[in-house]
Amino acid sequence: MSNQPQEERCRRLRELRVRVSEEIQQLKEGIAVEEYDAIETPVETRNVIKSLQNVLSSIDKELQKHPTVF
Repeated sequence: MSNQPQEERCRRLRELRVRVSEEIQQLKEGIAVEEYDAIETPVETRNVIKSLQNVLSSIDKELQKHPTVF
């Protein structure tokens, strides 16, 4: 039996993890700039970050089920 579908799922999860991590970082940088400029950060932005961090945690848990491929 082929592991191809499993390998593809793992690859996609890793790609998604990178994109979500980048988005979180960009949002955090935006908050830092706003705070530096004394601009109030919308609650929605902080909620989006929390939500994305939860998604990232779920992705990490799922990736633990997949073997690391080098």
